[in-house]
This record gives sequence, C-alpha cells and structure tokens, in this order.
Amino acid sequence: MTVQDWFVLSTDPVVRNRMATDPYSMAYPALLSHFSGLQTVNWDSAVLGLHIVYGWMPTIPRLTGIMRWDANTRRKLVATLANAKDGQTPTNDELELLMAFSNNSMIGASKLLHFLRPEAFPIWDSRVARVFLINPRSGGQQVNGIGPWKEYRSTMLEWLADQGVKQSCADLRQLAGFLDRVSDLRLIELVLFHNTASKRRPGRT
Repeated sequence: MTVQDWFVLSTDPVVRNRMATDPYSMAYPALLSHFSGLQTVNWDSAVLGLHIVYGWMPTIPRLTGIMRWDANTRRKLVATLANAKDGQTPTNDELELLMAFSNNSMIGASKLLHFLRPEAFPIWDSRVARVFLINPRSGGQQVNGIGPWKEYRSTMLEWLADQGVKQSCADLRQLAGFLDRVSDLRLIELVLFHNTASKRRPGRT
C-alpha cells in the first residue's frame, strides 16, 4: 500500500463516518488517560494493562502461563514496557516476550505498546493488515508476526513525515470531539481500520 492509497481512503465518506461514530474511539480517551497517568510500570500495572487492551479483543487474556512466570521474566517484561513508554523500540527478543505476555499475539502486544506511547507505536490487527498488506491470509505469520508489524510501523512513521498526511490528520481530527487527543499515528491507522466493516453483530460492542 502507498501513501497515495491512504490519501484516497482518508477522504472516503464511509471511512470518515465510521471514524466519527465508532464507540471504541469514543472510549479511547479514557484508556489514554489511564496509561498516560502511569508514573512507573510494574508487574501489576502490566497485568492490568493487558486486561484493559483485551477489552478491545474478541478473546480474553490467557493467564495460566504468564502468572507462573518467574521473577526474572517478569522483570524483563516490565523493563520492556517501561522502555517502550520512554520511546525505546523493543528488540525482536523483547517483542517475542511481549507476544508471549499477550496471548502469543502481536496484535495484543501492539495495543499495549500503543497505549504506552501512542505517537510511536501503531496498533496492528487483522482489519488493518487486510488493507495494508492487500488481502493477506487471515492467519499465521503473515499477520500475527513481528516482521509484518515492524514493516507496518516503519511505513507509518515514514508517512508521518509527509506534510500532506499531517494536514489530512488535522482535518480528520475535526470529525468528532473525541478525536482531539488522538495522535497522527492513530489517525493514520484508523483510516485503514475503518476501510473494512466490523464483523460484530448489530447491538454488540
């Protein structure tokens, strides 16, 4: 996908309407407030954060393994999250640890990273992947892997440097009041996300 493709999507009335009426985006500022208020990251806040982001997932956190982690593994996980909050990019080994903490899911790991540093780490999921990778297979390493997320993040950060993208994000931010605090990175991702309709049944969140 190219940045020009993104510009076309960003002006699509259907995409813009979905962005302006999305209940998850309405709840987003509350999650931002929680994560931005963390003075330090510890094991308890990491577990709480996992539960919060899995409120946006169709599954629940699988705790059996991670709650039996030894103290050293917990310290590594906490250090990885704390460094991400400070803007440091996790290594592949650290991303593997984050995935293990998040149901072996790069999607879940990306959401934790995003809320800790919204302007640096984009959220990755199957709907975004479908647009960004142009109809990939829905499962496996093509979507739920470190490589695709790193490629996606690198591309998003390149697009952020485009003045046209910055202007489009400023325009998108005017669609609804709850988008005021949303980073440009999140707005770029929302355009991709809302290019496909939700599969959730009407009446369900």
